[in-house]
Amino acid sequence: MTDRQWFRRRKRRRRRRRRKRSRRRRRKKKKKKKKKKKKKKKKKKKKKKKKKKIKKKRRIRRKKSREEEKEWRKGEK
Repeated sequence: MTDRQWFRRRKRRRRRRRRKRSRRRRRKKKKKKKKKKKKKKKKKKKKKKKKKKIKKKRRIRRKKSREEEKEWRKGEK
């Protein structure tokens, strides 16, 4: 037998056996439960505290500066 003949014979012999599944044995597929996605908590932005400006007492200063000016002028004279 030549090589070709041998391969042909081999091909003929090869038969795929298919397994027959009995329908009775089939199990029902269980449905997978979907996992709930966890919601990410939003981070709260911290509010910056505003610094309170210390209001300087202007009236007293003005009075003082006026008095000082008067004294200074007197000193000049």
